[in-house]
Amino acid sequence: YKVTFRNGFYYSMGTKLIEYDSLGTPTGKVEIVCEEGDPNTNNIASGRFSKISSFVQSDPYLLLYSYPDTLFFFNTDFDLISSASVSKPIGINYFTMPPVSKITRFMSNFNDTTLFYNYINDTIYHVRGTKLHPAWIIQIKPEYKITDDFFYRYRELLSGAGQAWQNGRLEECELVRISDNKPLCVAAYETSRYVFLITTTVNVFPTQRGLKKNDDVYVIYYDKSIADGFRDDLLGMAHFMPLYGTFDDKLIKVLWPYELFDHIIKCRKEGIEVNPQLLELSKQVNENDNPILVLGHLKNELLS
Repeated sequence: YKVTFRNGFYYSMGTKLIEYDSLGTPTGKVEIVCEEGDPNTNNIASGRFSKISSFVQSDPYLLLYSYPDTLFFFNTDFDLISSASVSKPIGINYFTMPPVSKITRFMSNFNDTTLFYNYINDTIYHVRGTKLHPAWIIQIKPEYKITDDFFYRYRELLSGAGQAWQNGRLEECELVRISDNKPLCVAAYETSRYVFLITTTVNVFPTQRGLKKNDDVYVIYYDKSIADGFRDDLLGMAHFMPLYGTFDDKLIKVLWPYELFDHIIKCRKEGIEVNPQLLELSKQVNENDNPILVLGHLKNELLS
């Protein structure tokens, strides 16, 4: 998620921004982004970029997201054009580890729009140019919402958790209390008809607390064609988790053949009907084959 493509060139984001041609050869255009820089230049933002969590192209700019609240806009010459904070003023005096995994997508693309979901203010934005336009508001009941302290006092809370662990009172620390078993969105996608949120449940320090690591992931979706926003006709079978997002009004999933066979065996044991297309697919692959790319075609017609 730290590589993007624009106008025939690839751009990578690590400790440096690097441009490559269409064959993957560096063009020589490089910009260091993780060092303290001259405050009189516009290429470095005082080390802020050391916490970049996502990197995409958002016409006509390269867009960098610094978790949890700030966006930076660059041109392809790596000049900093603008920045925007969706919560508190831009600062570097706090540190929050972003929930990074193979399914984390803080930003995604829908047609010519970049989609950006920010948990702090429960808003999905459409990014156009250097402007953020609120598109959807996610309503989370206060008792289920992680407070802003989780993002802005994380270093302090982490230190407090360390002291609590040494005293045998980790379960009682503030970091556990304000975040445990609460939902956290790790990806947002939009298609012609649906808005999807890929969500997990926060479970800090599972090993130290003697808990099983929480790997549960679930999808929440909004049907734009229906007044109340939901109709449960999306799945039609055992769950289909679009962990790799959406593209051209299709859900994207990757699974290993053994996962397909395990799914069929589980369904049969539990008396659940197996989708005929999955049964047919299982006859065409072997357990040791390469992963299978699965596309789920979405209904696009809007209901009256």
